[in-house]
Amino acid sequence: MIAVGEIVSIGAGTTTIQVARSLRHRKHLTIITTDLNVAMELSHRSVYNFFVNLIAGLVAYTLREKKPSLHLRDRHLLPAVL
Repeated sequence: MIAVGEIVSIGAGTTTIQVARSLRHRKHLTIITTDLNVAMELSHRSVYNFFVNLIAGLVAYTLREKKPSLHLRDRHLLPAVL
C-alpha cells in the first residue's frame, strides 16, 4: 500500500504504466521514473498534490562503433564548440 506523502519509483514497461494510472488519483505523492510514458500518464496531475521526476540520461555515443548522426546540411548555422 502506498501512503500519502511517499516517494515511489516506477520503472519502464506496460505493467508500470498501469500502475501509474492507478496512482493518478492519489494525493501528495512524489514519483521517480525513467519512462516517458509513465511521466506522461501522471503529467496531468496538479503540482501541488503530485510531483513527477523524470530521470533522463545522455548515452556517451563516442564509444559506439556506429554513431548516430543528425545529417545536418547547414553546418555553418551551428555554434562552434571549443
